[in-house]
Amino acid sequence: MAKFRKKPIVIEAEQWQPGKNIDGVVSNWDNNPMMSGRYSVQTLEGWLTVSPGDWIITVVAGERYPCKDWIFRATYESVEDAQTSLQPGESDIFEATDDAAEQA
Repeated sequence: MAKFRKKPIVIEAEQWQPGKNIDGVVSNWDNNPMMSGRYSVQTLEGWLTVSPGDWIITVVAGERYPCKDWIFRATYESVEDAQTSLQPGESDIFEATDDAAEQA
């Protein structure tokens, strides 16, 4: 079976807690009074529940997704940490050139 590595991209993320306002996270009370006390974020796949401690990730195209804290910590590192872990001459920032655009 072939193996694959996730492409390195820089995302924006913010950890959510009740009472913290993050764009896109809404109380389900607004949509369904029976769901009082629960929160959701609308994604391309529909509404997903947001729990205390979840990270709200904003991906390349601007969509927002909730991510459990343990998954977030296993998958992502801060950009500052990533910069210090690079070897000399390496960069995690892709700069498009005409040649790169033609190859894409």
